[in-house]
Amino acid sequence: MQADWWYENIVEPGKLPMLLCLGAFVVTFILTRVITRMIRAGIGPFKNNVSESGLHIHHAVPGIILLIIGALMAIRGPESPWIEIAGILIGVGTSLILDEF
Repeated sequence: MQADWWYENIVEPGKLPMLLCLGAFVVTFILTRVITRMIRAGIGPFKNNVSESGLHIHHAVPGIILLIIGALMAIRGPESPWIEIAGILIGVGTSLILDEF
């Protein structure tokens, strides 16, 4: 019964890539905020991540790269699993970019 609902309401109308995009966005945003707070508090595995003279790449850079790759995959065509992967990449990339600002 639930499998029928999932297929009829999510998969068949083509909503799965958008759902994956939303899920990837939310999970990435939460993880990025938690990691950033841990760095600023000096706790966890990322506590020594910031240095005065070290190279720091803001997470908007990989976010832009993931967003571009996801967009190119999305316009390539609606073949599965590429369109679902594109949705995930777009969600993660958008989250990283938005979090940076």
